[in-house]
Amino acid sequence: MLLDDTKMYEMYDKNEASYGLEHLGIAAERAFLVASALHMRAAYKTVQQVVVVGMGASALAGHVAKSILAAGMKVPVLVLSTDLLPAFVNGKTLVIAVSFSGNTKEVLSAVKEAASRRAKVCVITSGGKLAAAAKRAKVPVYVYDAGDFALSPNFAIAFSTFGLLGLLKAAQLVRISQKEVKAAIAAMVDVADTCALTVSSGSNPAKIVANALHGRTLVVFGAEHLTGSARAFSVHVREVSGQLAGNEDVPDALHTFLDALLAPKGACSNLHALTLRSSLYKKINRDQFEQLAVELEKHDVPVIDYETRGKTVLEEAAEVMQFGLFVSYYLAMLNKIAPETAEVATRLKQ
Repeated sequence: MLLDDTKMYEMYDKNEASYGLEHLGIAAERAFLVASALHMRAAYKTVQQVVVVGMGASALAGHVAKSILAAGMKVPVLVLSTDLLPAFVNGKTLVIAVSFSGNTKEVLSAVKEAASRRAKVCVITSGGKLAAAAKRAKVPVYVYDAGDFALSPNFAIAFSTFGLLGLLKAAQLVRISQKEVKAAIAAMVDVADTCALTVSSGSNPAKIVANALHGRTLVVFGAEHLTGSARAFSVHVREVSGQLAGNEDVPDALHTFLDALLAPKGACSNLHALTLRSSLYKKINRDQFEQLAVELEKHDVPVIDYETRGKTVLEEAAEVMQFGLFVSYYLAMLNKIAPETAEVATRLKQ
């Protein structure tokens, strides 16, 4: 099998993005420990809403965290990929800016606008102008050393997501125990062990899925706490492997997406679906996944079911985070491109 050929990795992953991929759990642990220990002034703990601002893969932290925390957040969370802040942003708003490079112009502009409205600001970045501005303004900032762990924004998702969770805990807006985080990291390590480069294609779940998806258009379906993870999965596939992918939320997909399958026969011949299943979903959503599978089968759309195994929503989101990035990495190898794409390289120079 191609994915068992070590020469392929030497040729298309010369910067060894696989190192960070296989050690994503370490990045997550570091991020949460450092970010959750940051000092937050009393005013940060009385905000009435949270706005996470990030572009591209940097915004994924907000989507994943929002899905995980939906049932336990004390205040509403909005995730934006624009420099246009809503009118409600004011002194009672916490604006969390996320940028891998620290030089993303939209994020820098949003932070400047947030400050002018006296909003509370926090920053997650690996450096750049954003880190410098945060330090000058003396606002809470988590600056992570990406190093070999993250060569691009997609591979920095553990830093940004667990950094965001840590900041929210430091602001006393969520309750997340160290035990819960350790369990989530253990789930990531389990995936890394079973999906590592050295595990052969016959018994490697990520290689099996990548081989099935190679050259296909992908739609990832998630629900409840895994809606953000489904989005992250599809973004990783697009930006890391260069294949077309999107995501849909169940149950809404039963009301909207299925209409697209009514297109002329053959129009969906290249489509492949991946469903994120969870025993933690409400029964109504578990049932709707079954209904979705029946409808997709009617239209000859191949379906891959990924059964999560976590005991908590955080564990399952972390598990999917790790698995989705592995699948995307292997697809990049099959597509004969470097995991950190030319598009990303160009963006980092901005």
